[in-house]
Amino acid sequence: MQFDTKNFRLHFSSSSSFLLDIIRLFSAQYIVLVHHCTLWKYVEPHKLGMMKDIGAIALAGFFVHSGYLIAWSTFRRQKNEPLYGFREFFTDRLVRVYIALIPCMVVLVLVTLLGYALVQKPIAAVGLRDTIGTLLMLENNPLLEQMRYYFQSDDGSCLFVKNYAGALPLWTLVIEWWIYMAFGWWILVKQKRKWWYWPLLLFFLIEPAWQTFVGNRLGPGLPIF
Repeated sequence: MQFDTKNFRLHFSSSSSFLLDIIRLFSAQYIVLVHHCTLWKYVEPHKLGMMKDIGAIALAGFFVHSGYLIAWSTFRRQKNEPLYGFREFFTDRLVRVYIALIPCMVVLVLVTLLGYALVQKPIAAVGLRDTIGTLLMLENNPLLEQMRYYFQSDDGSCLFVKNYAGALPLWTLVIEWWIYMAFGWWILVKQKRKWWYWPLLLFFLIEPAWQTFVGNRLGPGLPIF
């Protein structure tokens, strides 16, 4: 990686880019391994605790790496492409995320239905509300979670979106998505004096702010990475 002091441009060599991809790959695979061992109890409980601690570090590292690359890519395209704005940024993120999310959801539905056919018991809930909510990145949304206590009973509501088909690891994707949206809106939208700018920015920040100050199963502060 080299910094061009004359033109203020950051360059990645092929070796640097490859190394960053390897770090991200191993971080992601280690997180998958921890989830797998937790689900099937392949590891003794005292060793599993240590694995989870390392997994939390790997998850934070994955957030740092992904955030850095997206910020670098956004600033580079903003400088080199005069017409690059939030619409293009949103399209890029939409394609990158949903090209993996939708097949994942299809597989989850098929596995759930197959499991039900084999054991005649519902393994996980797969409903239209949770399907649409997951596609809209509203899974475990803190605003909807608070609203259900005001309008419905504590055991659920028509507003709250649960983990899709038992796919608990998708919770991190939701946090990343809303961080992406808040970052892109803040950096790329020029009409900051328009009335609609700030309400949308606040909406995008609901999830990151909640995870920063209230937290999740890893504790508060994860979006800071």
